[in-house]
Amino acid sequence: MMGHAYARRYGWEYGGICGESPHRATQTELIRFLGLGEILKSGCPNNNTREHHLLPQMNYEVYNGTHILTKDWIEYIRSVMPSELLSRNQTSDNKLEVAVHVRRGDVTLCHWWRFLPNRHYIEILDMYVPKDAHVTIYTEANARNKLGELEARNYSLDIDGALPDVWRAMMQSDVLIMSKSDFSVIPALLGRGRVLYTPFKARDPMEGWEIIDPKISNVTETLAKTYCQPGRKRRRLMLLPKKDGEEQHRQKKSS
Repeated sequence: MMGHAYARRYGWEYGGICGESPHRATQTELIRFLGLGEILKSGCPNNNTREHHLLPQMNYEVYNGTHILTKDWIEYIRSVMPSELLSRNQTSDNKLEVAVHVRRGDVTLCHWWRFLPNRHYIEILDMYVPKDAHVTIYTEANARNKLGELEARNYSLDIDGALPDVWRAMMQSDVLIMSKSDFSVIPALLGRGRVLYTPFKARDPMEGWEIIDPKISNVTETLAKTYCQPGRKRRRLMLLPKKDGEEQHRQKKSS
């Protein structure tokens, strides 16, 4: 998306993304779901000529590169998408629909720059969301037994849901509570609901996103940094060379 936005900004024609990625199949599936397969081409063009220019990713995607995603570009992308994807989710009881992305699969508390503990989401919900709202938690299977108070509150849980369905629900929600993840950045960009954003270095907030109260973020980062401080001792398993046909193991303390 950033490659396309960059090309459009400078009046160039976007030709596709070259190179390999372990996430390419998933990315392609989600792009097609958004109805953008013809616009956001996923492969290199076959008819390369001298008129084509190959730009390294670093040229168009700076570390906090949301600045390249202008309002004009976002409205253009929305205009191409199927309109039903952007229609608000109306429920029979007219309750506020709140989508919460809880990133867990590839992060732990010690990835404090990416990980948000359950208490972080609870604080946001208590501060910004009415108590009678319908809240759905979107997360991964390895978080099933680690949701604590989020699960105790009887919120709806969507665990390992189909990714297109999760994006649809996020885009159609009245309120989207983001995690520190690009997965929730795209629905936040394209949806028309309220977005509650927790600052993280990889992505700056877009105009209109609400930055959560710094007190919540400060408590979360302090908790993580205290728990994962460099001096904290952990145990790890060391594998030694085979001796007499058997693998030797030794536990070693490391800081």
